[in-house]
Amino acid sequence: YGLIHADLHPRNVIVHKEELQAIDFDDAGYGWYVYDLAVALREFVDHERYDQFRDALLDGYRARRSLPDVEALLPLFLCVRGLISIGWGAARPEIVDAKKMKPLVAAMVDSLKLL
Repeated sequence: YGLIHADLHPRNVIVHKEELQAIDFDDAGYGWYVYDLAVALREFVDHERYDQFRDALLDGYRARRSLPDVEALLPLFLCVRGLISIGWGAARPEIVDAKKMKPLVAAMVDSLKLL
């Protein structure tokens, strides 16, 4: 638990001089580190290489910070991120078309299957 970005998905990362830089810190605050990992992985849970992406992210994270037993908590936090995404979209009907909400709901249901 500590200071996290809380919205570190691919659209909030840019490449600058061959380095990755995080942007958009308006959701930053104190939270669970594993939530930040779930945000980064959420869009890839259906990808055929998800396990490789997850393992690479966890290995890289652990190279900087101790993170015990995250594998047991990650499915729960993936579900939490899915629920937050649904709430975000539902609160912004002028931005998010209802048809686009369907994949978010399906993704959240898939997250529940991981629990």
